[in-house]
Amino acid sequence: MNPIVKCCGYYCSCILIVSFFFYGALIALISNKNYWVIRDFPHDTDSKIEALTIAIVVNVVCLAICVSCTAYGTMQERKQQALEDHDDDANLEMKQS
Repeated sequence: MNPIVKCCGYYCSCILIVSFFFYGALIALISNKNYWVIRDFPHDTDSKIEALTIAIVVNVVCLAICVSCTAYGTMQERKQQALEDHDDDANLEMKQS
């Protein structure tokens, strides 16, 4: 697996986890009717909470995809390495005999 792809998978997963806390904090502030968050649209707090909840659900789906892709790629990389090691051992045994 390309190291850039692996790094991207870990990076994206971490960013998505941080976004859960960010959106959760925003939902808490909107639910508590924080003036600085709802000052422009004080009557429309339910739709804001709904939109943030949808964003959290989309982030959960993206997190699952990023983690599964990285895990699958790492698993395939380990299988390929084990196969190469086995082939190298077999070639070494043939040369020694």
